[in-house]
Amino acid sequence: MTLTVWYAPDAQQDVNGCIEYFENRDSIVADRFQEAVRETVEMLRGNPEFGESFRRDLTGTIRRRSILHFTNYLIFYRREDSRLQILRIIHGARDYERLFD
Repeated sequence: MTLTVWYAPDAQQDVNGCIEYFENRDSIVADRFQEAVRETVEMLRGNPEFGESFRRDLTGTIRRRSILHFTNYLIFYRREDSRLQILRIIHGARDYERLFD
């Protein structure tokens, strides 16, 4: 079964912010980041259990995984039925625990 991917508004805003940050410094890196996010999401579609369990909430287990080739950036997601929900994509140095309270 192929999972449908859904980006939470915060996750889409995260991706756009990261791309803008990289774009202001080096457009090639921005393109690479965007491609790395796409590759990571595709990998997780095929194996959503691959990421590390981060925490449980009422709707399931939130997992985290570093972005391919951008290991300081983390993707937070969960599987819900036939959908892979991308919740956040942020730099690992941020206080991400607080974002999920």
